[in-house]
Amino acid sequence: MRRAQERASQLEGRLRDQIRDDVMPAAEAQALARVRAVRALAEMSDRDREVLMLVSWDGLEPPVAARVMGCSRGAFLVRLHRARRRLERAITDDSSRVAAGATSALPEGGLG
Repeated sequence: MRRAQERASQLEGRLRDQIRDDVMPAAEAQALARVRAVRALAEMSDRDREVLMLVSWDGLEPPVAARVMGCSRGAFLVRLHRARRRLERAITDDSSRVAAGATSALPEGGLG
């Protein structure tokens, strides 16, 4: 986890160094967006992170993911919707912090 934090911090620093006149090539913008998404995921609750990962990372359909989590399909869909909103808000908040000059790459404790 510590190495992941260090790599994310180094990546963010390199990307920030490459920004010239507020113009960023598409690949750099995508990489920075991924760093922000990882940071936002690290700050989420375990349940929110699990809901998002079952669908996005593991590729499970909501009915299957609901069974994995031990809840109804409807409850899972509500959890997924709320987790997506929280993730979007966290990424937006992180982008605002970076724009304001904050420098930390990942929260204390990393992803776990």
